[in-house]
Amino acid sequence: MQVNLIEKECVFLFDKKGVIIITDIEKISDVIMAELIYDGKNVAILNRNNREFFVLKNIAPLIREKIKQSKFVTIIEKDKENMYSYQVEVHLKDNLGFEDNFEKFAQEVIEKIKEKMTLEEFEEFLRESQKFIQEAE
Repeated sequence: MQVNLIEKECVFLFDKKGVIIITDIEKISDVIMAELIYDGKNVAILNRNNREFFVLKNIAPLIREKIKQSKFVTIIEKDKENMYSYQVEVHLKDNLGFEDNFEKFAQEVIEKIKEKMTLEEFEEFLRESQKFIQEAE
């Protein structure tokens, strides 16, 4: 059986209840025995039903620890009209074989933000981000 890995954009969040992954996966089939396969690095693989496998990239270090400590995470996806959420079990593996390039990605994002903000706005953004991270820990 050939497995296709489809890269998808997503946002990783967490709160006191656990990790939430918001994806741009369009719900076109049922979720059956879904799981998140993770090696603690930059990438996780979402297995929705043993036919659909999605590569979720650019997991920040703070989120990595939260995923590794979780038995389950919440996935949010959509179809044309509705949003859906479901829980998936986290399965930790030794190495999924993807390069960990989060630092490069983060630097590119920071440069894009800097281009659109004044220095004062950027400094305020950094202060608010630090405060958010400290409160979340």
